[in-house]
Amino acid sequence: MINHLHLETHSFFGLKPGPKVIVLGRVHGNECCGTLAIKNVVNLFNTQVLTLDSGKVTFLPIANPLAALRGTRNGDRNLNRAFYPKTSDKNNFEDKLNNILCPILEEYDVLLDLHSFLNGDKPFALIGNTSAGKKDFVIGQKHVCTSEHQLVSALNVDTVITNWSDTYTRGVQKRRKRDGKHSPPFTLNYDEKYGDGTTEYARSKGAIAITLECGQHQEFLASSVGKNAILNLLNRLQMTRTETCVNTDNHNVTYIKLFDVIDKLSYGDKFVKNWKTFMKVEENEIVGIFESGKEIRAPKDCFIIFPNQNAEPGQEWFYLGEKPNT
Repeated sequence: MINHLHLETHSFFGLKPGPKVIVLGRVHGNECCGTLAIKNVVNLFNTQVLTLDSGKVTFLPIANPLAALRGTRNGDRNLNRAFYPKTSDKNNFEDKLNNILCPILEEYDVLLDLHSFLNGDKPFALIGNTSAGKKDFVIGQKHVCTSEHQLVSALNVDTVITNWSDTYTRGVQKRRKRDGKHSPPFTLNYDEKYGDGTTEYARSKGAIAITLECGQHQEFLASSVGKNAILNLLNRLQMTRTETCVNTDNHNVTYIKLFDVIDKLSYGDKFVKNWKTFMKVEENEIVGIFESGKEIRAPKDCFIIFPNQNAEPGQEWFYLGEKPNT
């Protein structure tokens, strides 16, 4: 039974010093895999199959109970946008959640936010910049330094997207220039902070923050991807010991760094093919055509990321990404 009037959490404390980890599910109400993954892991703790040796882990299986109750992505709005404390006394439901969730996230060293997607072929993760997000922990008697780049390799995904927030911000700046919006107050479409979600907020408070897209919304195995990711993460942080974890020490991860975002300008804008995330596009290849007839061509060999033919005019239509030079 989902009660939209309160949030439910489950916390476990180890007897030795260690990281403080929080795992979120169902930030979007129609993405059930995170909730199921969390319930499975909580059950392992409650039945003593799994023991927390160090640190603290908190599970929040349903971060947006109103959206979950309705079975929709959002309640009053997208909880994973404009995620920061609100001061208005005329708040919508997600604004009220912000004022509860933001102080909670500030308490933790590591955030894992579990999601699912509508179209795509395989799970993937999103982090900030690969050079950022480093953090020191005391685990037992040892000081350990880790980062988003190092921790995401424990999640057993093949592909990791980086630099989303910076690319979104540049996209908003281009949108303002294009539409002549030069000074505040800005509506949401022109507000750089509108792109801030759970991970951006946690990262701004010094945490390591990772989003895991576990699979398609209705995919049976998506919750298993989430469950295994939680177990692997806790094991990598030396908070638990379990033989069921997948050995990810030599797992090969492909990083894709976003570098541009293209807005949809009108309802008549069309893709030239049914693009899916991670599809390759060659330099000068036509990606789409604006209603005006102007062609959008790839500036170089790259990847299509998050194509959305149903985007509203003035919203992100698709992103472009490339393998970073490392």
